[in-house]
Amino acid sequence: MLRRSRSLTGAALLTVVGALGFAACRGPVTAPPPVSEAVREVEVRDAGPDDAPFAVSFGPHEAGALVRVEQCEVPLIPAEDAGGPAVEIDVPYGVDIHQIYDLSWPETPAKALVILIHGGGWTSGTAKLFVPTIRQLVSIGYAAASVGYRLARTVENAFPLGLADARCAVRQVQALASARGIHKTILLGASAGGHLAAMIALAGDETKFDGDCPKKGPIHVDGAIAYYPPVDLEHARDHYPPKMQQAVDELLREDAGAAWLEKAKAATPLHYVDAGDPPMLIVHGGADPIVPIEDSRALDRALRDAHVPSLLIELPEEKHGFFVLGRRDGLRTASCTVLHFLETTASN
Repeated sequence: MLRRSRSLTGAALLTVVGALGFAACRGPVTAPPPVSEAVREVEVRDAGPDDAPFAVSFGPHEAGALVRVEQCEVPLIPAEDAGGPAVEIDVPYGVDIHQIYDLSWPETPAKALVILIHGGGWTSGTAKLFVPTIRQLVSIGYAAASVGYRLARTVENAFPLGLADARCAVRQVQALASARGIHKTILLGASAGGHLAAMIALAGDETKFDGDCPKKGPIHVDGAIAYYPPVDLEHARDHYPPKMQQAVDELLREDAGAAWLEKAKAATPLHYVDAGDPPMLIVHGGADPIVPIEDSRALDRALRDAHVPSLLIELPEEKHGFFVLGRRDGLRTASCTVLHFLETTASN
């Protein structure tokens, strides 16, 4: 049962500060973070002028989904109060306050379902932080949902609980989409959400991660997009910076030793790569001080070695937490490649 729609103020801002970053919102998340002048500058810069010189829309898709695209028309974020798509907020799939999702459907038959998974170091963030991206995607014909999950702030909520929640939410939204005749699903996650998207895509048949979800079983998706994902948690203490090491320890909630290593291996997407995995697009900043870009390079290599279609877009000047589907010049290649991946995955 869907709850009423309501508008969110500062929609574009929320996408910048919380959904995509590593840990923009530490501690309890009950409301959007305050707007600082520095963030306002990022918001304005990222939006881009309405008449930005983008190329015409995509041509034929004979090359498939994994094509680097330098230019395209990146959609603006339509506001609900200006005729943009309405978003159903806080639809529950469990009893916890974080077990919710937000979703919206296009007026015309949807091309595919895109499920977004927010970041926040596994201990912060909220599904609502991706509402602007939902509106962006629905405006170009996709059904879109942003899923929340219980945060690893306590031992009880340690891995794999958040993954089990995300799987449960994906399964429920897929059922709603299927009832509407939508049978293609693409995951898109950023930072910790990129890790969860990769885990769901690569370990979809690992039902040990179903947790207490009422509906259990393998999950199939048709593609996955991971922005700056941490994917080598097993070696977190060897190559992650201190902030990222702390985040992994908070996710696992284990002391050093065999228990920590066993859990870290289980939470490492690289261990689940095999030839049956869906195509994956990876986006990472070359100047990322939080998640080393080598994680994304290692995932890309592993997928290619398994003969799974994979493409890594490296943005040399970008750090961590940059805008998903951003319109400024530095992000255009990533955004256009993502849009092409969505379009061809939906149509193949």
